[in-house]
Amino acid sequence: MMRLAVAAVLTLCILIPATAVAQATRETRLLVTVVDQSNAVLPTATVTVTGIEDNTRKATIAPVRAGDNGIATVGGLVPGRYSIQAEFPGFDPGTLKDVRLRPGDNRHVVVLAIQKMSESVNVG
Repeated sequence: MMRLAVAAVLTLCILIPATAVAQATRETRLLVTVVDQSNAVLPTATVTVTGIEDNTRKATIAPVRAGDNGIATVGGLVPGRYSIQAEFPGFDPGTLKDVRLRPGDNRHVVVLAIQKMSESVNVG
């Protein structure tokens, strides 16, 4: 009986640290869904991610295009705070100014408003 208890304790001592290490090495990914005011996705929208802390500013992150489903995926990020901007022709840019990313998948939605049209008439 004592051998069984010792074996169980040893097994737990081996498995618990291995689980902690596996969780600590998860990749930090950002998944941004770009939609309009009616919640329709905007395929091929451009998403730009910029670090706003010392540790997140170090890497240059190239802009990413959303897929047909309106989702842009940026992987290999460092956990921390970022600014996210989405752009699509005919819409005002949308920005999420202070987004904290943690290891694993981080999902966010950016809503873009249709650009206001302005006309002017000059009478001479």
